[in-house]
Amino acid sequence: MQHNKIAVFIEKIQLNQFRCFDSVTIDLNSPMVLIEGSNGSGKTSLLEALYYTCYLRSFRTHLQKELVHFNENTFFIKVLLRNQENYHNVQVGFSCAKRIVKIDGKAITSYKELMDSYRIISITEDDIELIKGAPELRRDFLDNALFLIQPDYLHMIKKLRKIVENRNNLLRRFEAFDSQMYRLWTEQLWQISIDVQQERMKLLSALALETNSLLKTHVDGGIELKLTYRNKNMSIFENFDEFWLKAQEFAPQERMLKRSIFGAQLDDFEILFQGIHARTYSSRGQQKLILFLMKIALLKLTSTTYGSAILLIDDFMTDFDEQRLHWLVALLVSTKNQLIFTCPLTFSALRTVLSLHNPLVVKLTA
Repeated sequence: MQHNKIAVFIEKIQLNQFRCFDSVTIDLNSPMVLIEGSNGSGKTSLLEALYYTCYLRSFRTHLQKELVHFNENTFFIKVLLRNQENYHNVQVGFSCAKRIVKIDGKAITSYKELMDSYRIISITEDDIELIKGAPELRRDFLDNALFLIQPDYLHMIKKLRKIVENRNNLLRRFEAFDSQMYRLWTEQLWQISIDVQQERMKLLSALALETNSLLKTHVDGGIELKLTYRNKNMSIFENFDEFWLKAQEFAPQERMLKRSIFGAQLDDFEILFQGIHARTYSSRGQQKLILFLMKIALLKLTSTTYGSAILLIDDFMTDFDEQRLHWLVALLVSTKNQLIFTCPLTFSALRTVLSLHNPLVVKLTA
């Protein structure tokens, strides 16, 4: 199935032996879906299953065995998608540590084929670590976002990882140091890093532009978000011969550490909100607003470049007052993408705001 910019919606999902679900089929056939239930009823697990069928990994764990229902060894997920008048299904089966993925009954071998089917963007409580957490979380955010917009970017990241692995293996050798191979792998890491950094910086610029447009239109025209890419021990403005002079200076440190100390695999980006570091000085409410608007910006970029995306919002909006909820939900609706919310039973403000848009309400019980 070829991708296009026509909106894709999830009609229903079938779960067997996944997390807390034994065997269930859940109707999601609406532009807006509100999933309600008490703690432990499976709200987050339902979103996790939708996310998993897109990325073949969870946003909660790296261990697939943790996704299997208690005392079981297998799980199965089937998502029915609607694209205009056409229907397609994505199936993922996991058994004996093996995974089989099919689209319309045909086994697939690449992530790009999944991206051609549908794309998921999620917002969860743990995403606040994008602002507060370690650099690798922000790198992962950029790489996942680029993968959504241009799936072939995955090949670039795989190449980066392979070069880093080979270069680090060279640095771990105990025998005589091979300076010729050191230069060779240094140049390869430098070149792929330049390529990755350029893509990441273009994305950051687009995200900042779109996020600031949202801030100006919906929050306060005087508030600005600044996203600045931080290279690790290199610059895109120097050629390799210039970089090589610097690399020879930190070669002894790399040999001692037995790992590369430059490259795109170590980079980060800085978030400034109202001119101050969001990580340190912004309130929790401001941090969640920044993150929410960045995800909406990504949703809009995805929709206008590669195709529509489905947004999953997992209990993320509890810090916003009702006035802010109104305009955030209206903003989400204006993107014309399918929206799937989870909401704790105690958060009546969100249910009130969403009710104005006639959502499909799915009630889960523990």
